[in-house]
Amino acid sequence: MNILIQNAHVLLFEPAFEVKRTDVYVSGSLIASIGQPPTPGFIPDKTLDGRGKLLMPGLVNCHTHLYMTVMRNYADDLSFGEWLFERIMPKEDLITPEDAYWCNLLSCLEMIRSGTTCYLDMHMFRHQSIRASQEAGMRAILSRGIVGDSADDDAAISRLQDTLDELDAAGQHDGRVHCMLGPHAIYTCGEALLCHLRQVALEKGLRLHIHLAETQTEFNDAMEKYGCSPTEYLARLGVFDAPTVAAHGVYLTDNDIAILKQYGVSIATNPVSNMKLGNGFAPIPKLLK
Repeated sequence: MNILIQNAHVLLFEPAFEVKRTDVYVSGSLIASIGQPPTPGFIPDKTLDGRGKLLMPGLVNCHTHLYMTVMRNYADDLSFGEWLFERIMPKEDLITPEDAYWCNLLSCLEMIRSGTTCYLDMHMFRHQSIRASQEAGMRAILSRGIVGDSADDDAAISRLQDTLDELDAAGQHDGRVHCMLGPHAIYTCGEALLCHLRQVALEKGLRLHIHLAETQTEFNDAMEKYGCSPTEYLARLGVFDAPTVAAHGVYLTDNDIAILKQYGVSIATNPVSNMKLGNGFAPIPKLLK
């Protein structure tokens, strides 16, 4: 289908960053041209009036748990440990795959309304995120949350297999769905499992998606158990040899930031989550610098 969007304020990045009032021509699933028709014979099947609208690239939400949407406001004014382990996890055990599908679909609709067109999710239910994303027409990068002490744990084996199954299924969805490996965190994954997932990621050319340095407790426990920060611990294990997106990054030392820079780790910040749970603020100015 050919679509013509007329008289929109278009956010452009090339040749210069500017907002320009112009027309946009869409052919199929691609923007064919901006300003002038892509071909003399371009005939739109549909014309949209863009007056009073800003047309811009879609936003990307870099860390989500879409299946948890219905838990919003379920457990407030609690510390992170009580919120996660005593309130949220018991409720997660009651969610069915069908529940997760509807939660995912609701989240997709909310993101579309905000201008978000792509997200990176850590989930628990095989194929439900793919199903919802495909129906919503969104792009998604999906990672099954993996926990356990070693690669021999039944839970770890099952969750890793979920990821590999989704990796095969993702290829059937027009290139809009991709997968990453999702070791949950250093406090839910043992050293042997983290090393195994690193190796799997390198062998299969996958990225990693992990929670990192989210709370003061996580940082203090790592210092006591390993004699180093959570970031230093993952670097020591070689986890960052695989391209990594680390969620939160609230408790980072200057040396941690240097390590993240060295390995090209991407920090996905979550200020609203961090404020809700009283976890503090990521050192954004230092990270940007």
